[in-house]
Amino acid sequence: NPLHLDAGAHIIRILYRENGAGLDKIILSTENILPQGLGAMASNICEITPPNPMDEFISLEAECATVGSNWAILEDSRAAGGKYVVYQGNDDPNRKSQSEGPADLSPESQVTFIFDLAEAGSFDLFALVNTPSKNDDSFWISIDGEPFKLWFQGFVAEDAFNWVALQAIGRSNPLNLSAGTHRIDFLYRENGSILDKIILRQDGQVPSGLGENAQNACEVAGPQLVSLEAECANVGSNWAVQGSSLASNTNFVTFLGDDTPNKTSASQGPGDTSPQSRVRFDFNLNEAGSFELFVLARTPDNNSDSYWIRIDGGPYRLWFEGFIDEPGFQWVPYKAVGERNPISLSTGGHTIDILYRENGADLDKIILREDGQVPAGLGETAQDLCIPASNASLTSSFEIQAYPNPLQGENLHLKLKKPVSGALVVEVMDLHDALIRRIPVRVQAGQGEIVLDLSGWNLPRGAYGIRVHTAEEVSEVIRVWKAE
Repeated sequence: NPLHLDAGAHIIRILYRENGAGLDKIILSTENILPQGLGAMASNICEITPPNPMDEFISLEAECATVGSNWAILEDSRAAGGKYVVYQGNDDPNRKSQSEGPADLSPESQVTFIFDLAEAGSFDLFALVNTPSKNDDSFWISIDGEPFKLWFQGFVAEDAFNWVALQAIGRSNPLNLSAGTHRIDFLYRENGSILDKIILRQDGQVPSGLGENAQNACEVAGPQLVSLEAECANVGSNWAVQGSSLASNTNFVTFLGDDTPNKTSASQGPGDTSPQSRVRFDFNLNEAGSFELFVLARTPDNNSDSYWIRIDGGPYRLWFEGFIDEPGFQWVPYKAVGERNPISLSTGGHTIDILYRENGADLDKIILREDGQVPAGLGETAQDLCIPASNASLTSSFEIQAYPNPLQGENLHLKLKKPVSGALVVEVMDLHDALIRRIPVRVQAGQGEIVLDLSGWNLPRGAYGIRVHTAEEVSEVIRVWKAE
């Protein structure tokens, strides 16, 4: 400045140099005074037609895209639309290689976004993701059918939803897209990386909050859940249905017979696979999915903390991992020898058989969940909820007597008021009938008495309940007082 201009027409051309520099207005003045505010009204003022909103941005929900069956649609109140997608299988075997590319290119392992542009344009792509750890913070991505590119840059390893700009190897913002139909494919690389939403913007601005409303918004069914009570399943006659205020539906099942045939190793397999010795759960699925199986079990000690289990008629597998040797009911995730969560199940009917291995392991309920969340409390209401029929072979006419009472010392004698023999189970409970310990014992014919060694139990002073089970009968609860 100043510019010396002749009378007549003039042209000023401004050419871009950097793509973030915005241009609003120019003023030429003979007064050599810096304009204030927005400056004087323009002499070329005109009406501007705003661009089609579909050309300004594209906003798409992941759960409303084409979601492969190896991905699960799960719920989270923090997510856009309250839902997100996450891959349920194992990590990609090629996840550490940039040159080899993904090992699994199947449609079942992809999430595909399809959209149309009215006009060509340059867009920045952003993904709303939750990448909770450094082992769960990457994807493979493909634009319009090009080879998949590794995208691991820009993600924040935290349990929160964040917008991340495209920074894949060999493919970064902006994307120059023609008018017409386009496709963006996300492929899993690490199975804990959560994908919620994508947005493409011409202005290059990082979306705020949950971003603009999605143009593909949809109604998505929530994750499938199957909840089944053990006492309402097909219970073999060698199991007994028993009541407890601590159990779901106030009932559970337990095996009371001789567990020797099935107290075998994983390689040997169970000796007794008869229908009488199993609990069978039958259920149907409306859609195929990947599920986590949990059982609500009470396994009071290391002699009563395992089962045999099979799914859909497969081989029985030994399940002993995850059980807690405590007197209360606990949720335990499926972790058998040679098979564990998650379980891939097809549409239609399914069967889970739980076979005894140790005769003190109580079984209350099973739940299968697509969202993988450990059930809380007693879990969701069972779909097979019932009022259990009383076990016709299990009566309460069996009487016992305990001495010394009050208990002094470490030995408690239980006198059997009728002749019994074989496998018995003695239950010791607190004042509120919560189980403290279950002790399997074997009584010889004519023995007539059981001696319990309580050394090391460290029972405090107070009142306790004692109950004895045979294969056919259960005694009334008797009260024993421990003086010291």
